[in-house]
Amino acid sequence: MKPQKADIDKVVKKLKQTKHYKHVCEETLARIATKELEKYKDIKLAVKESKEVLWKNYGAFRYKDYKNMLDKLKASKNLKDTIKGILLGHESTKEHAQIVDEFYKKVFKITGTPKSVLDLGAGLTPLTIPWMNLPKGAKYRAYDIDIEELAFLNEFFKLLKIDGQADTADLLCKVPKDKADLALLLKVLPPLEWQEKGSIKRVLENINAPTIIVTIPIKFLGLKGTTMPKSFEETLQKICENKNWPFQRIEFETEITYIIKKK
Repeated sequence: MKPQKADIDKVVKKLKQTKHYKHVCEETLARIATKELEKYKDIKLAVKESKEVLWKNYGAFRYKDYKNMLDKLKASKNLKDTIKGILLGHESTKEHAQIVDEFYKKVFKITGTPKSVLDLGAGLTPLTIPWMNLPKGAKYRAYDIDIEELAFLNEFFKLLKIDGQADTADLLCKVPKDKADLALLLKVLPPLEWQEKGSIKRVLENINAPTIIVTIPIKFLGLKGTTMPKSFEETLQKICENKNWPFQRIEFETEITYIIKKK
């Protein structure tokens, strides 16, 4: 039986009162609250289990002080060095920071440099724009569930003086329809699939870009550094084969990357 809206609202309200999850968009909180109420029927238990889901798929990856980070970037005399220091200083971003000098060179050598980028489940990936060497006038659209993070990213775009915009989107509710040359899904698909089986296929199908870059971490922070199950790669490859989407696999030191051509 579907939970009553009043009960969902109560769980969402409790979650928004917490330090860790008050900045998560309401769409995500309501989705998780609904699912946990369907399982447990009890508001107190649904709040507890919702927090567990949020921690595994969001809380462990979150930065805590966006104001301090923005101040560092504004005062920086060497933006790349400052950004790399920030990214290396957090468990969720240091893996990508370790390979950022080679990542976009190798990927864009295959795809070509895009004039428009759609960054889904963006996190702090937009901070690596200086390594992308995007052409003048390029558009960058970033989506995620953290309202405070998105406000920070919009300030970062102003700092770079690029055509960038960050907005809220929960990919398990709706995939943004923005058209782009290339879409980024960096370390995003495994958490989505854990929350909702079959979501990888649905998300990929609904992305409005001919080329999609998917990365899978070799180790996953939400599972306390455990090795990423091979089933994620197998699932991704099977989807691409069934849809007749050509793909290339590149293995970096910390991440496995798939370049998928939808058309």
